[in-house]
Amino acid sequence: MKKIKSIKHLQKEKRRLLLRQLELEEELQYNWDQFKDCLHPVSIAKDLFNTAFTQKPEEGLSIRSIVKNAFVFGVSFLAKKMANKFDEKLFADHLSKAER
Repeated sequence: MKKIKSIKHLQKEKRRLLLRQLELEEELQYNWDQFKDCLHPVSIAKDLFNTAFTQKPEEGLSIRSIVKNAFVFGVSFLAKKMANKFDEKLFADHLSKAER
């Protein structure tokens, strides 16, 4: 850190540090918002489906890519099954209410 030789220099350094603090707080808020958005179920599902249907050319057939693709396929399959069950239950509830 530089030596402060005058009051003007101190004030200038204070302003610089306050601006830096504001920049860092904005960056932190942006990163936090991005993190929260990435944890939404819709974002997770979108990422899973994107990775399931697109393969990077540099991956090839390594063990890691095979395991990753199998995991993504399994999760996609389970998500589809759960969505179908939910749809059936919702449809059955709707029919039972309509019959009353």
